[in-house]
Amino acid sequence: MFSHFPELPEAFKSACLGAAGLFPMAFLGRLLYRCQLVRSGRRRFFTWDLLVEIPTTFFSAVIACAVAEYWELSFTVAMGLAAFAGWLGPRGLEVFLGQFATKVSGVKASNQTGGK
Repeated sequence: MFSHFPELPEAFKSACLGAAGLFPMAFLGRLLYRCQLVRSGRRRFFTWDLLVEIPTTFFSAVIACAVAEYWELSFTVAMGLAAFAGWLGPRGLEVFLGQFATKVSGVKASNQTGGK
């Protein structure tokens, strides 16, 4: 695939192939989340909002690829991670990672709403 571009670094090539391989799993996770919303009546399935899921899916696949590369996970585990990240989406990942960081650091997050 990258034989026409020998000047690209090997790490970039493997990252692109990894993210491309994880994209279908992230899309499947995002599709499952959307089906939950449709079943509960909070959203119709075929709307223009469906186009927003494409960058969300790509973002989830890249995040899963980066985490899998950092922790040296197998591709099978990375596929599960991509599906999980796709299902959570950006807001779900933010909440999940915030709770994880709080648990790891032992420091409670400050109240961001400004309430008393």
